[in-house]
Amino acid sequence: NRTKVTSEGTATMAGQSVHRLDSTTGERIQTVVTWPSADPDIVNVVITNDLPDPKIESAVAAFGGR
Repeated sequence: NRTKVTSEGTATMAGQSVHRLDSTTGERIQTVVTWPSADPDIVNVVITNDLPDPKIESAVAAFGGR
């Protein structure tokens, strides 16, 4: 009950179409980004805590299209 979803939707990050969920717990901002892997039945996930968007996008890019 301490966590509040602040936004949720689709976006493009590092050339990938992703689903993004942002939430807050107290002063902390959490972001969860998911998108399908190139391999069947696998989902890529980046989970962050208090990171700015450029760092989140770099984390998505690190998957390199996998």
